[in-house]
Amino acid sequence: MAPFEDIKISDCHIYDTKNGGIKLFTVDGAHLRNIEISNITMDEVRTPMLFRLGSRLNVFRKTQDTKQPTGTFENVVIRNVKAKAADSAQLKPPSGILITGVPGHYITNLTLENIEIDLLGSGNAEIARHKVPEAIDQYPEVKTFGPIIPAYGVWARHVKGLKLKNITFRIKQNDLRPVFICEDGKDIELTGWNVPETNGGEAIMRLENVEGAAITKINVKGSAQAFVRVEGKDSKKVKLSKNKTPGIKKTIETSAEVKLDVAKAN
Repeated sequence: MAPFEDIKISDCHIYDTKNGGIKLFTVDGAHLRNIEISNITMDEVRTPMLFRLGSRLNVFRKTQDTKQPTGTFENVVIRNVKAKAADSAQLKPPSGILITGVPGHYITNLTLENIEIDLLGSGNAEIARHKVPEAIDQYPEVKTFGPIIPAYGVWARHVKGLKLKNITFRIKQNDLRPVFICEDGKDIELTGWNVPETNGGEAIMRLENVEGAAITKINVKGSAQAFVRVEGKDSKKVKLSKNKTPGIKKTIETSAEVKLDVAKAN
């Protein structure tokens, strides 16, 4: 597959889609890199964003073409997006942003900046612990990973160098899912988030086998057992600073397999 690179898209309005808003996929060996998407508005969009690096590895001419190895997904910037997600979507309840590579192949250096998303909410505690299938060789679509996603805001897996800056979520109903979950991540940066009021959840954010995370300047309303819960034996180097979490007593909570010195907060 030929590469998709050095592409800029800006100043678009997306509305009433029966699927997603911004979706970038490479699953058959193509290299996707150096993409910039900016100044986007969305109304009544099901699942505003999906980013996927997969290993379906299909070929066009089955008897002639040679399968390529898994491609790459790197250096993508999405900025200045305002989205109102539809209450009825492929995901039940809806989620805002899905980001996933496959084991051994990371989505690398993806930056999301100045993002505002309105969502239904309404997730419960059981959904918050749902395990999403890898679907390594499947068709890349929202429904491939659904209908349940354990985070209402951003769910990310197999990512490296993920930067999420100035992110605002608004929800209509209480949601017991974390606003952010990262599974198998390296060098993750979150800064300048506005998290809506939710009450009764296990954690506002959850990190699972994440090596290197900086979480700063997050404004959190409502309550939960912990601001950040860290899990997985490979988790380490998690730092929190300058966050405002007045309704949450425990800043960091770690599961039994996590080393006690994994996380630092101030």
